[in-house]
Amino acid sequence: MISVNNLSFKYPSGVEVLNDISFTIPKGAFVALIGQNGAGKTTLLKQFNSLLRPTTGRVLIAGIDTSSATTGKLAQKVGFLFQNPDHQIFMANVEREIGFGPKNLGLSK
Repeated sequence: MISVNNLSFKYPSGVEVLNDISFTIPKGAFVALIGQNGAGKTTLLKQFNSLLRPTTGRVLIAGIDTSSATTGKLAQKVGFLFQNPDHQIFMANVEREIGFGPKNLGLSK
């Protein structure tokens, strides 16, 4: 379950992108996040894996508060795919690419 409570986020430049957002996504739900360029979709999603931290409010992923959890711990719960595949490929071949995530999580073959 994802729970967002009174989430606001302001970039260091002072631009406020998210303002007092609250919602809950039940476990197993499928959700589409749509909106215009610059609407805050990516900023919101980066709150889920602690790539960005809330200015105010709270984000809980499976009961884990993202403001105090490590990115590594959240990576066990949250997958993140970039819109441009060139920004997410790390390895030279498919086998190594597939093994990259589990290896970084300390999982054995």
